[in-house]
Amino acid sequence: MRGADVLVQMLINYGVDVLFGVPGDTNVPFYEALQRRQRDIEHVMARDERSAGYMADAYARLTDKPGIFEAPPARARCTRCRRWRNRMLLLCRSSC
Repeated sequence: MRGADVLVQMLINYGVDVLFGVPGDTNVPFYEALQRRQRDIEHVMARDERSAGYMADAYARLTDKPGIFEAPPARARCTRCRRWRNRMLLLCRSSC
């Protein structure tokens, strides 16, 4: 079992059923792990990282669940800081 599989299993164990993000070359193992568990967790592809953050924010506001999104490091930082000021519960998984 790879680290990406452990991460996806952890998200499922915590009740995460939707994840927003943008696939890229740095996060292929994570998306392969998501594909293997696609019956348990749904991935909603966004056009860019900022859109994924907004989708996760809207999801959190409408469902009272944490909004989970995946983004590269620099973009994730900007989106996460804006959401922190709004007091929304978001989790950003960033690839390096």
